[in-house]
Amino acid sequence: MGEQMPDAGGRGRRLALLSAPYVAALVALAVFSVSRYDRLPDPMATHFGPGGGADGYLARPVALWVPVAFVVGMWLLFAWIPLRSGPGPGRRPMLALGAGVGAMLGYVFVVTVLVNTDVADAAEVALPIWHLAVSFGIAALVGLVVWRLAGPDPEPEADPAVPAPRLDLAEGEAASWSRRTGSPLLGGVAVAAVVAALVLGVVGVRAAVVPLLVAAAVTGALTGIRVTVDRHGLTVGHPLVRQPRKRVPLERIEAARTRRISALAEFGGWGYRIRPGASGLVLRSGEGLSVMLANGKEFVVTVEDSATAAALLNTLVERARRAAG
Repeated sequence: MGEQMPDAGGRGRRLALLSAPYVAALVALAVFSVSRYDRLPDPMATHFGPGGGADGYLARPVALWVPVAFVVGMWLLFAWIPLRSGPGPGRRPMLALGAGVGAMLGYVFVVTVLVNTDVADAAEVALPIWHLAVSFGIAALVGLVVWRLAGPDPEPEADPAVPAPRLDLAEGEAASWSRRTGSPLLGGVAVAAVVAALVLGVVGVRAAVVPLLVAAAVTGALTGIRVTVDRHGLTVGHPLVRQPRKRVPLERIEAARTRRISALAEFGGWGYRIRPGASGLVLRSGEGLSVMLANGKEFVVTVEDSATAAALLNTLVERARRAAG
């Protein structure tokens, strides 16, 4: 609690920087939607093919309210992620990304209203492809500005690692440890992606259905990972699928320990993460197993009862060294 108080002002400034593009997008949407409501066709063109021609339509009220809901939803998502995390290298990029997404959404949704204005038949509406390039340019510019104004985050204080004691095993005695771990956040993202795919499929935006379902499958697979320590070393993978999985053999391990891991501050997000000097399966923040490898790098996996896993792994590593020695 004492470490969070000095950062209160910084959090308020970061929230303001992140929120500015979303507030601007909502204000612009409200102004153009209200002032041009009677000049818009019903239904409106809301989806455009590669050539810029309209190929998807929504009833006028729905076409105007869906962008508002989408902007608000993305705003809440990007506000929750960096503000919930502690200070670290992952928060500043997330702020810049979130602000850029808000600016891009605002541009695309406002332009959609503009190209629909004073058109008798929505089938005649076109959105030239160059608008997409402009939206990405605006997103990059806003993201860069927020990156600069946010300033560097202070490095998080390293949580002291807790050395794991060896597990007493008689000579020749076998032992193994296994535990399931997962990510409530990624599970929620998977459910949200499925719901969004169903909603967009019903309203006619079918081009987004398959990508959303693929995203749901990938994130959903990370909600039930099994971590195993045995004579083969450390194995991490899905209990129902043999591949892909990560195995760290005993001969590649120097020592194991347990420590607290911050997903966003240390690794910039969730899932299989790689950063200089470390990698691992980071599904949440909290207790985790830390394995120091022979090449000097660290491999981590967030899992409960990591002290037992580390103790057994240290014992098996020592036994393997004696056998090889």
